[in-house]
This record gives sequence, C-alpha cells and structure tokens, in this order.
Amino acid sequence: MFEAHHAIVDIESKATIEADLRTLYRGDRPLSEPPLYRDYIATALQGSQAADKRFWVDYLQDATDPVFLPDCARANSPGESLNVDVVLVPLEKIKQFSRLQGFTSSTLFKAVFAVTFQI
Repeated sequence: MFEAHHAIVDIESKATIEADLRTLYRGDRPLSEPPLYRDYIATALQGSQAADKRFWVDYLQDATDPVFLPDCARANSPGESLNVDVVLVPLEKIKQFSRLQGFTSSTLFKAVFAVTFQI
C-alpha cells in the first residue's frame, strides 16, 4: 500500500509512482535514471514570475467569474450558515480538460483556489 499527502503528490503523479513501484516489485525491468532535483530547481528558477503572471492575466482576460461566492451580508445574524448549491463537474471531465491544456488537474485546482481566494 502506498500513501502520500495530496499536497506533495497529485493523483496523476501517484499513479506513475505506483506503476514504477509495481515494475520494481515484479523485477520486470530496471527503471530509467530519474532527473536530479537540482536540475528541476534550475529549470523552475529559469522562469520569470512577472512573465508567468503576465501570461495568466492575458490568458484569462476574457474569462467570466468562475464562482459566485455567497454574500455574507445576506446572513441574518453573525455566524449564521448560508447554504449554496454548487454544480459538480465529473472528475473525468476535469482530468480531460487538464490534459488538453497541458497541465495536471492538481495545477488546475490550485489555480482555481488562488483565483477564488485571491492568494
């Protein structure tokens, strides 16, 4: 059994890790040498945060608001709960959309949370 926290390993990466572990366990073939972490960091640092932000601002400039958050002013008293119905999209559609866009569904969810909560 393999468990990893979702903040460290997304579901698609977990499937790859599990497949590699099964391959090793069965002794089918040796795995290829993984890239060095320092190479990953070097690649990540090559990018520009300003350029990344500019890309997403331009890309999303025509996007409509993705979520209508409840208006806290509608509550009748402090601490009152307000129920909001949310239409759920099937996970397979989310995965398919993410693959077509060239990123993982984990990245999509992180972007949605960042936009929703203005992090």
